[in-house]
This record gives sequence, C-alpha cells and structure tokens, in this order.
Amino acid sequence: MGLEQRMIKSKRALASAGSRSILCILLIALAIMCVPAGVLAADDKLPSGEEVFDKYIEATGGLDAHRKLHNLFMKGTFKMVQAGITASITIYTAEPNLTYSKIESPGLGVIESGFNGEVAWEKSLMTGPRIKEGDEKLDVQRDSIFQWEARWRDVYSKAETIGIAPVDNKPCYQVKMTPKNPGTPVVLFFDKKSYLMVKMERSFATQMGSVSAEVFTSDYRKVAGILGPFFSKTAFMGQEMVMTFESIEANVKLPQGIFDLPEEIKALQK
Repeated sequence: MGLEQRMIKSKRALASAGSRSILCILLIALAIMCVPAGVLAADDKLPSGEEVFDKYIEATGGLDAHRKLHNLFMKGTFKMVQAGITASITIYTAEPNLTYSKIESPGLGVIESGFNGEVAWEKSLMTGPRIKEGDEKLDVQRDSIFQWEARWRDVYSKAETIGIAPVDNKPCYQVKMTPKNPGTPVVLFFDKKSYLMVKMERSFATQMGSVSAEVFTSDYRKVAGILGPFFSKTAFMGQEMVMTFESIEANVKLPQGIFDLPEEIKALQK
C-alpha cells in the first residue's frame, strides 16, 4: 500500500472514529513491575473489582477532589504515526455530560465532534455534518459523562477482577466493566502497586462497524488535585496515534455556546 493510500485510510479511520478514542485516552494511567499474564502467586488473592476501582479513585486524588471538578479544557498535539500526520486538538468537557473537540491539521482539515446532552454529532471534510444514532450515540452518551470515575456505579452495573496481566512488563489487575446501557464491556488495567490505570481495552461503534482500541498513558500530573495523563498512545485499526497535551485546566470559564449545535447539525435535525 502506497503512502497516499495509507494517508487516505488513516484519515477515514480518524474521521469516523472521531474523538471517541481520544476521550477514552483521558481515563488511563501509569504502572510499575510485571508478571506473566494470568499468573498468581499461591498466596495472592484477587481483590474485587469494586475494591480496585475505589482504590483507583483514592490514588488519583480522592472522591471529594473528583467532585470538585466541573469542567476541563485540554489542548495538545497528536500524530498519526503510519500516515505521518500531525494535528492539534482542543477538547472541552463539562458536567453533567457535555463534550466538544476540534482537530486541525493541513492534511486532515478540521474535524469537530460533540455532545450537548441530547445530540451526538460530528463534522469534517471527509464525512460532512453528521448526527450519530444507534450504538454510536450510546457510546457517546456513556463516554460524555463528566467525571464518570467518581460515579462509576451509575454508569456500570458490574466491575469484575478477571486476572493479572502485564502492561509494559508491569503487573496489573484486569477489571472488566459492564455498562448499564447496551454496549460492550470495557477492560481496565490497574497498576498492582499504585492502583493507577495503565491501559484500556474497548470497542466502540463507528460508521464502519465496531472498532477495537488499546490505550496506554503516562506523564501523570496533578490538575486541581487530580492526577491526569499528559501523554498517551492509542492503537486502533492498524494505526498508532501518539498524543501529548500541552495543558489541561480545570474549572475554567467556558467560551459562550461552546457546546451548542453547529448550524449544519441544526439543519440536519430539520
């Protein structure tokens, strides 16, 4: 496959997957040490999924600190490695379930997507304006819940520790999260020592069908008392995306109308 074909494939993948994998990236964390996948010491008892997730909340700053966050503004860059594409990204998220993201690059043009609490949408040169329905909308609704970590029991019906597996040669608890609404489970990998998340495995709906993704993150820094990743690597559809956030700010003054539907999306509603 030539360079031009690879670039076209990368653009289509990014346009249709949109910011779904990008929003997932913000949920992951860094790990330490490793054992072979699924191997437990004789005296090593697996904690419950609830225990692991609650310790993750504590490790990242505690429930009270999470609840003090009302919005986030993120700005950074990312690369589609195989296609040699570099772009800038801006993301706004706010309670209870509002999101807006904008991706810009000479090769991709401008890709926008968002959720205003009712309508999931995207707009790009590749797809034009589009309203997401069905499984795509369900994924957006679930992922747009602000600070879902602090209220995960409202989002997921079950958290099961299914084993121990290595991530970058470090042992991690594997916790399978089953969503309450229709949708596929998510598997989270928590550092066995620090209880920070190090990896996420999930699938999400796109125009091209279900897409599987793996997300790894690092460079954790405190933002308003909460640890969050400033670097990530995402693998999906044979592509690798590397993202670096220059800044993450909390409880900012939001631009007026940032979560409003674009006129092109309003026109589609009519």
